[in-house]
Amino acid sequence: MQLSEVVHHGGNAGIFVADIADLYPEDYIIPTALLRTSCASQLLAYINGTINATVLEMKLQVTKINVKPAPQVAYFSSRGPDPISPGVLKPDILALGEDVLAAWKPEDSSSSGDYAPTQYMLKSGTSMASPHAVGVAALLRALHPDWSPAAIRSAIMTTAITVDNARGTIKDQFNGDTATPLQFGAGHINPNRARDPGLVYDLAIQDYIEFICGLGYNVVEMGTIIRRTMWSCLDNPPELNYPSFMSVIPSNYTSLPKTKNFTKGRH
Repeated sequence: MQLSEVVHHGGNAGIFVADIADLYPEDYIIPTALLRTSCASQLLAYINGTINATVLEMKLQVTKINVKPAPQVAYFSSRGPDPISPGVLKPDILALGEDVLAAWKPEDSSSSGDYAPTQYMLKSGTSMASPHAVGVAALLRALHPDWSPAAIRSAIMTTAITVDNARGTIKDQFNGDTATPLQFGAGHINPNRARDPGLVYDLAIQDYIEFICGLGYNVVEMGTIIRRTMWSCLDNPPELNYPSFMSVIPSNYTSLPKTKNFTKGRH
């Protein structure tokens, strides 16, 4: 991105000149007005007193609400299946993350090269989906102190929503088609519903150990993951008591079963 010229910069506000439209919230570290070059030249001439001009109309950017359909799977969002363990459905959940403004404080703006005219700066990106999900998990842990991380994940997944505000299945922004669980996982996160999921699929440390064993890792490789002095692998298939179901069918399988049975462990 190239900003052709800074017309005026004073205090904590600025006017930027650019003949491009694909600017994002994180491109603005101060309150900013964006002008096309043709308009900016007239404004600069007016400021310098070389022309007389009358301001006829000024429009501020309006925040759009109730935009449909929403939410959608961002076109750059990671997709399933999991290449290592396709039997476990991934992703788990969809959370808001695109163009979400969040305050952050640079450690040292002088050394990092970031200009920090105010105490906090703004950033936007898909990484903002992570703190939203973590915040929901923190709230659930406060409501249910005895819940394990797996139980919290289960509550979030089993109460997620797969319907958008246009009363259709969540769409994939990449192609505009209806998304699938391989794009949105269990659905869009819903904190209020997650408070009381009805049941949870729980997991303990040994469950994860047996799952990793079943993936075929040897003792040395397991030791880099498991920080325990006592652990053992049982002769079990790589399965988890997970709050989602995934059936892997080989490409050369010609006689598809009419019924697929799934067995889950404790709830």
